[in-house]
Formats: sequence, C-alpha cells, structure tokens
Amino acid sequence: VFLLLNFIILYIFYNMQQKQSQMLEMQVELSSVKDRAAELQEQLSSEKMVVAELKSELAQTKLELETTLKAQHKHLKELEAFRLEVKDKTDEVHLLNDTLASEQKKSRELQWALEKEKAKLGRNEERDKEELEDLKFSLEGQKQRNIQLNLLLEQQKQLLNESQEKIESQRVLHDAQLSEERGRNLELQVLLESEKVRIREMSSTLDRERELHAHLQSSDDSGQPRPSLPSEDLLKELQKQLEEKHSRIVELLNETEKYKLDSLQTRQQMEKDRQVHRKTLQTEQEANTEGQKKMHELQSKVEDLQRQLEEKRQQVYKLDLEGKRLQGIMQEFQKQELEREEKRESRRILYQNLNEPTTWSLTSDRTRNWVLQQKIEGETKESSYPKLIEMNEGGAGCNHELEIIRQKLQRVASKLQHLAQKASNRLQFETADDEDFIWVQENVDGIILQLQKLTGQPGEEPSLVSPGTSCGSLTERLLRQNAELTGHISQLTEEKNDLRNTVMKLEEQIRWYRQTGAGRDYSSRFSFSGGANIEAIIASEKEVWNREKLTLQKSLKRAEAEVYKLKAELRNEALLQNLSPDSEHAAIKRIYGKYLRAESFRKALIYQKKYLLLLLGGFQECEDATLALLARMGGQPAFTDLEMITNRPKGFTRFRSAVRVSMAISRMKFLVRRWQRVTSSGSININRDGFGLNPGEVKIGFLVFIILFILLYKLGSIQSFRHTA
Repeated sequence: VFLLLNFIILYIFYNMQQKQSQMLEMQVELSSVKDRAAELQEQLSSEKMVVAELKSELAQTKLELETTLKAQHKHLKELEAFRLEVKDKTDEVHLLNDTLASEQKKSRELQWALEKEKAKLGRNEERDKEELEDLKFSLEGQKQRNIQLNLLLEQQKQLLNESQEKIESQRVLHDAQLSEERGRNLELQVLLESEKVRIREMSSTLDRERELHAHLQSSDDSGQPRPSLPSEDLLKELQKQLEEKHSRIVELLNETEKYKLDSLQTRQQMEKDRQVHRKTLQTEQEANTEGQKKMHELQSKVEDLQRQLEEKRQQVYKLDLEGKRLQGIMQEFQKQELEREEKRESRRILYQNLNEPTTWSLTSDRTRNWVLQQKIEGETKESSYPKLIEMNEGGAGCNHELEIIRQKLQRVASKLQHLAQKASNRLQFETADDEDFIWVQENVDGIILQLQKLTGQPGEEPSLVSPGTSCGSLTERLLRQNAELTGHISQLTEEKNDLRNTVMKLEEQIRWYRQTGAGRDYSSRFSFSGGANIEAIIASEKEVWNREKLTLQKSLKRAEAEVYKLKAELRNEALLQNLSPDSEHAAIKRIYGKYLRAESFRKALIYQKKYLLLLLGGFQECEDATLALLARMGGQPAFTDLEMITNRPKGFTRFRSAVRVSMAISRMKFLVRRWQRVTSSGSININRDGFGLNPGEVKIGFLVFIILFILLYKLGSIQSFRHTA
C-alpha cells in the first residue's frame, strides 16, 4: 500500500509539472500573438494610406480616360462609317467570288462525277463480260460433269439390276436345295425312327430268347427233358439281323452327317453371298449418296449462277438508268454553263469599270482582282492582267511571282488534260507518263511553298481594307485548287494501276484462250439466251433424279427386308446349334475348364496362406519388441529389455526371411508353369468368362511378398531403431 501511495503521489506530481509547463508555453504563445496583432495593425494603417493615394490616382486616371474615350468614340464613328462603305463593296466582291468559285467547283465536281461514272460503267461492263464468260465455262464444265454422273448412274443401275438378278437366282437355288435337304432329313429321321423301333423289337425278342436259353440250360442241369426248339438258329439269325440293322444305322448316320456338312457348306456360301451382296449394296448406296450430293451441289451452284446473272442484269439496268440521268445532268450543266458565261461577260464589264478609280492601288486588292479575272475566262485574263500591272506599279514583284505560278499551273493543267485524255481513251500508260506524274506532283508542292511565302510577306502600302483577309482567302483558294489537283493526280495513278492490272488479266486470259481454243470457240457460240434451255434441262434432270431416288428407296427397303429375314434365320440356326449335341460337348468343356481354373486358384491360395504363415511366424516377437519400445518411451520401466525378447541375431532373421521369400517365389513359378502347360496343351477356351489366375495376378502376388519381405527386414533391424529412439 505504501508503494502504491508513493506511485500515485509521483504520478500526480508529474502531471502537475506537465500542466505548469503547458501553462508557460501558452503564456509565451499569447505574448507572441499580441506582438503579431500590433504589427498587423501597423500594416493596416500603412495600407489604408496607400489605398487613399491609389483612389486619388484612380480618380485622375478616370477623368483622363473619359476625355480619351470621347475622342476615340468620335474617331471610331468616322472609321465605322468608312468601314461600312468598304465592307459593302468588299461583300459584293466576295459574293461574286464565292458564286464563281462555287459554280466552278460544281462544274468540276460534275465533270469528275461524269468521268468516274464513265470509268465505272466501262469497268462494270468489262467485269460483266468476264463474269459471263466465266459462268459460261463453268456451266459447260458442270454440264459435262452431269453427263458423266448420269453415265455412271446408268452403269451403277445396270450393275445393281444384274446383281439383284444373280442374288434372286442364287436365292431360289438355295431355297430349292434347302427344301430338298429338309425333305431328305425328314425321310432319314423317319427311317431312323422305324429302324429304332425294329431294333427295340429285335432286342425284346433277343431278351426273350436269352431267357428261354437260360431256362433251357437250367432245365438241362436239373435233368429235365429238353424241348426241341430251334433256339440256336434263331439266335444266329437275330444276331445277323441286328448286325445288319447296326450297319444300316451307321450308314444312315453317315449320310445324315454328310447332309449336315453339305447344308453347312451351302449356308456358308449363302452367308458369303449375302456379305458380298451387302457390300455391293453399301457401295452402291454410297455412290448414290455421293451422286445426290454432287447433284445438290450442282443445283446450288446453278441457282447461285442464276442469282448472279439476275444481279448483273439489275446492275446493268441501274447503270443504264444512271447513264440516262447523267446525260440529263450534262444537258442541264451545259445550259447552266451558257448562262454563266453570259453572266461572266456582264461581270467582266463591271470589273473593268471598277478598275478605273485609284482605290485599287493596294497589293491585296490587285491580286484578288487578278485572281477573279483569271477565273472568269482565259482570254479575259490575258487582256485584263497587263492593265492591272499598269495600274499597280507598286506591287510588281508579287505580281511577277504570281505570273510564274500561273504559268506553272497552266503547264500542270495541260499535262493533266493529256493524261486524262489517255485515261478516257483507255490507252496504256508508259514510263514517260510516270515521269509526268512525278513532275506534276513536284510542281504542285513548289507552288504551295511559294504561296505560303507570299502570304508571309507584309504589305508595302497602308490600306483601309485588311490585307491579311484578302491574302488568306487567295491562298486558301489556291490551296484548294492544289488539293484538287493532287486528288486528280492520285485518282489518275489509281486508274493507271487498275488499267495495268486489267491488261495483265487480259494477257493471262488471252494465253488461256490460246491454250484452249476449242473451248473458246464453243463458248463464243454459246449465247446468253440459253437460260431458258438450261432451266428446262435442270427440271428434266430433277425429274429423272426423283425417279431414280424412288427406285433406289424401293430397292433399299427390299434389301432391308432380306437382311431381317437373314438375321432371323441366323438366330434360328444359333438356337439349333445350341440344342445340338456339339453344343453340349462345348458346354461340358467349358465347365471342365472352369473346374480346372478354380482348382488351380484354390491351390495357389493354399500355397500363399502357408507362405504367409511361415513369413509371419515371428510376428509375436516383433509385437513384444514394439510394446517394449512404447513402454520405454512412455516412461514406464516395466518389460523394457529388448535383448530378452529378440534373442536371435539380425543376420539370422535376414537369412531366414530371404530363404522363405525364395521358396515362395519358386513355388509360385511352379504354379505358373503348371497353369501355362494346362492352358497351352488343352484346346479348351478356359479364360472365356473372365475367371482364372492371370500372370498379372501372379506378379501382383510377387509384389505383395516382396513388400512383406521389406517390412520384416525393417523389423529385423529393430535394434538400430532402439538406439535412434
């Protein structure tokens, strides 16, 4: 209790010291916070003074800004009025430019669409022709295959009919032979029964005669007078008759055996003939199924070809409609072109009138006017361009560069027109054309770079209208034209590659046609109007196939009925064989084999039992040793002397166990040899029902014995186990 009180006092004292230290820290922090608050108040006062000064400055600046804003508003109003006037004019010019550009784009797009449609129509026509020729060749090949299949089917039908006739004739003969054999067997059975009855009568008479003979002998011995009876002669005659009857019975039995052998041979022949017939039927059925599959495949192919032909016809019809529609569009486009030319002439006159004042002195307006005049018409470009140069002497360098760009574009356009004419005429491209393509691409890239440089140059003279917008619009239009040119070049390259591929295909087709000239002549004679004939041929072939199918189904049903009959006959024969004396002999052999198997198994079990008893003779000693070890480990000092229990040395136990194992192995080998001798010498199928001692089971027994030997070896070394424990 004293210790606890001391501990509590110390703990309270320690807590008081901690609280005092915390109070001191709080006082220090409060003093620091007060100092910071004083500093912040001083800063606030200084900042208030600064804010007052800033407010005064802001008031002065506001007054100055108001005066400047009033002046700016006046200037802006003047500028806005002037800009509105300029914007109206520029909007009109831009609208005219946009309308011209849109019309030119539409015309180009329509031209491109027309060229594409023409190219597509040509390609589709060529493809249709090629596909029609391929279809013709495939139809001819299929017709030939159909003819071959029909010939094969006719041959198979003839073979089937011949085989069926042969089988029917053989069946009739076999039925007649079987009926004759059955009649003979019945006659022989009747004769056998009659002979058996006679033999019984003769045996009864012989017994009577013997009794009489014995009675006579007894009467002779007793001294009675012997009656005069022809007993000896009768006995001899009866014996002769019996011998004759026996010989006749033997002959009849031999004849019955011969008839049985003949019947077995005939049955075997019948079975062979049936198997052959089944095989032929199976082959014919397989051939028929294959033929039907091929016919179905051909029919599906023909249907696919007809569908493809219908699709091609529809495509051709659609292409014709599209061509007519494009012709109408072309006519409308020509009318629109005429109207546009008239409008362009009127606009050109207006632009010439607008070019007279001095307001078009700026470089941006000059370039835009030049581009507009260049887009209106080629001839007006040449006439109006020198006038603009005379009016705009300040921008000579820019105009010179634009003139160079124009000349390059004219060259590129001429080359592209030449290549387009070649493509439209379906002419073959050469290496020079490839070089022209490369040259065009390089020039287009150079023009794009020059235009980008021109857009980067600043204007030399001040302008009221913003020059960046006009130059940007000009460069955008030129870039669009260049993009269109590059697209045109890429399309031409694609068309060139397509034409090369078509040329290669045509060359291959020409080679193939040269190799197969006769087929080509025949295919050229074949016309597309033969679709109705093909359909009629297919319908007739379908009817023929349906008839053949019905006949084959009937023949299959007959064959199945015959198979069922044969199966029933075989079952009856199997039952008769089981009831015959041969089956009884086989059953006796089987039972005897089972007996031998059970006897050998019993002896093997006896030998195994004896071996185990010998091997486990020292089990009691081992048990005592283990109990002693357990007692020693448990701490009980009772009966712990192992040497008292295991008096025999370790070598003796090992030698004894090895000798016992060798004896057991030799005995098992002897049993196996004896079993093999029985199975090999006898012709009895002993292992029919799955009973018996197989060599595998003997091997398993050997393994069990070896495991027991190892266990006993370990138990023999129990002395070493004691030391380790």
